[in-house]
Amino acid sequence: MTENNCSLLIANCSLPRELARRELARRYYSEYLAYAYGDSWIRTRLSSFLARKIQTFIETDTGHAYDILIIECPPQHGKSMTVSESLPSWYLGKHPDRNIILASYDSDFAERFCRKNKEKIRSCGKNLFGIDIGSIDRAGEFELSNGKGRMISRGIMSGITGNPANLIIIDDPVKNQQEADSPAY
Repeated sequence: MTENNCSLLIANCSLPRELARRELARRYYSEYLAYAYGDSWIRTRLSSFLARKIQTFIETDTGHAYDILIIECPPQHGKSMTVSESLPSWYLGKHPDRNIILASYDSDFAERFCRKNKEKIRSCGKNLFGIDIGSIDRAGEFELSNGKGRMISRGIMSGITGNPANLIIIDDPVKNQQEADSPAY
């Protein structure tokens, strides 16, 4: 058997595995996280729990006009990575005609979340969902190439009113205890 035949055989064996990984990532948010992050993703009990709860929340039609899911956990436990840096890209893949607003205490954080989601769409959006970034591609906002799906990511005190959203994510709306205790803020 020649080297080329061996390479072809290896490629043929790994193709079904890759296709299975893609299908699981399309279906299950927890598998999407593992797929999108690759070797840098460390699956924890918390990330698996959050992924299941988030997927159930998003996929369950309660008949209510608005449903709210509140996630509270200590800092540095992967909440932002699991939710704000990843959920919009998966959600837009599943629903490419919908809109997302993400707000955080300042524009720098919000723009980082937007950038992380754009990176995921660029790296695996086409393979998983057939989506790509369109002509609107700014630091805190992007639109899908279909001209429908969109994400706006802003600081909590910036202008987000007047924009429709099917999913709103608020990540750390208050910077610190001083702001939290401030009657004016």
